[in-house]
Amino acid sequence: MKTQREHWASQFGFIMAAAGSAIGLGSLWRFPYIAGDNGGGAFVLLYILFTYVLGVPIFIGELLIGRKTQRSPIFAYQELSKQSTNWRMVGYLNILTSFIILSFYCVVSGWCLNYALMSLNQFTLGKTPDQIRAIFDTVYTSSDLSVFWMALFILLNVGVVFSGIRKGIEHWSKILTPALLFILIAMFIYGTTMPGFSQAFKFMF
Repeated sequence: MKTQREHWASQFGFIMAAAGSAIGLGSLWRFPYIAGDNGGGAFVLLYILFTYVLGVPIFIGELLIGRKTQRSPIFAYQELSKQSTNWRMVGYLNILTSFIILSFYCVVSGWCLNYALMSLNQFTLGKTPDQIRAIFDTVYTSSDLSVFWMALFILLNVGVVFSGIRKGIEHWSKILTPALLFILIAMFIYGTTMPGFSQAFKFMF
């Protein structure tokens, strides 16, 4: 007998949660300079193409498996395969992959929390690029700071997940995903007013 599971309260909440998880830090953190170093606009077009060719079918497949079985990754594959328990190993592989990704996401996300709080004090105001880099090096090389902010990030995530789908994941996705989009648009508009925007545009395209 299957355990009754909590479901999403609204389609908008699910879309926001899916979009927030699909974007990822890599798209914001590494993508701009990787695109600039590898062809700019051509790289972006290929990235979009392969996202639709490879990423979208996998994403839809995950949704269908989850909707059909409403089980954890391990038992979802086993239930679908029926005739072979070996498919359960694919579920274990999914969990292992998520754990490996989370191992560095937690560290980088901890840095983001640290920088978000420091930005409230305008820590870059009046500083040269070398001075700003020195601040990052301090955060990067300090194991105590990295562990503290990583632990704080993990605790925040545990709190959200522990609250369930509707009061936790869906509630915060409705707030944070639109907030992220607003911040990105605001940063882009602000960036267009900066002196080096034309050089940045040439670097990208």
